[in-house]
Amino acid sequence: MNALAQTLIVPPHICYVVLDDQWQILDHSPPVAFGTWLDPDLPLRASDIRDHFPELFGCEEIFSDILAGNLPLFTLNGMTRTTANGENFYLDLHLQAAPPTGEALQPTTLILFIEDVTEKMRLEQVLVQSTNEANLLLNALTASKQYIDRIVTAIADALIVTTPHQIIKTVNEATEKLFGYRQEELIGQSLALLIVEAEPLFTELYDSIQNYGELSRNLEVVCQHRSGVKLTVAFSCSLIHTEAQEDGEHHLIPDIVYIGRDVTERQRTQQRLAAQYAIARILSEATTLEAATHEILKAIGENLDWDVGELWLPSTTAERKPALPQPDDMIWQRSGEP
Repeated sequence: MNALAQTLIVPPHICYVVLDDQWQILDHSPPVAFGTWLDPDLPLRASDIRDHFPELFGCEEIFSDILAGNLPLFTLNGMTRTTANGENFYLDLHLQAAPPTGEALQPTTLILFIEDVTEKMRLEQVLVQSTNEANLLLNALTASKQYIDRIVTAIADALIVTTPHQIIKTVNEATEKLFGYRQEELIGQSLALLIVEAEPLFTELYDSIQNYGELSRNLEVVCQHRSGVKLTVAFSCSLIHTEAQEDGEHHLIPDIVYIGRDVTERQRTQQRLAAQYAIARILSEATTLEAATHEILKAIGENLDWDVGELWLPSTTAERKPALPQPDDMIWQRSGEP
């Protein structure tokens, strides 16, 4: 056995080969250390290392540089070998000069360490596959979120997402245009900022969620623009659950989604039509205009949601009547025109 080989201590997953300057194998680890990937028909000792590792062809200059001390180490990673059972083994080669022995000033032999990296390569493949799958999932989630964001932005109706306690979490551009507030002014605020006399409604919705665990309503409520103008908005509200992780556990968080449309003009049109119908009915049933006047004023106020209604009649006293010229006071000119 080579004296150098007697001093080498290597881990179980690494075997070695001692080479001379002609690529011939001088010594090596016990054959059992090479595993099942070694071809038993090719003897190791006194054979060319390139017969066992054809990948080393073309590396002659690198070997010469290592022996000359110009290159400290050469590594060749990820070589594959297949056993008779069809299993793949992955090997890394590490080549370096052996320390000179005796009176030699330069090394005359090389040591080739052969490392079994099969488990490491399999783990890397699993990690790469997991990373690729995670990236695909992330890309799909990102695309899905962007798609949902575009849908929310493109909705012509106002969309508001709140907590069960009516704290605003999300709004779209249509909501900003309808109520005159910017998104950052609404996020974190109570929905009562937009709805007039909202507390009874909120109590009813919250009780429905607590009692039945679900919510699906169509509402028409009076809202208020930032400028103070009153609006009538038809809301469709429903309860959804989103998954969130907290303290390592998954929870379903309930949210209320409101989709609203401004129906102020539609309501005003309906009120005007109702007032016209009521006036026509009162006039058809009344015997005199004076008898119908009070009922007409009452019907207009009820249908148009007036708080106060008054009827002003012009004075009919004789002194307020305009004086009409008498025929005797008229002067006729020659042209025949008065």
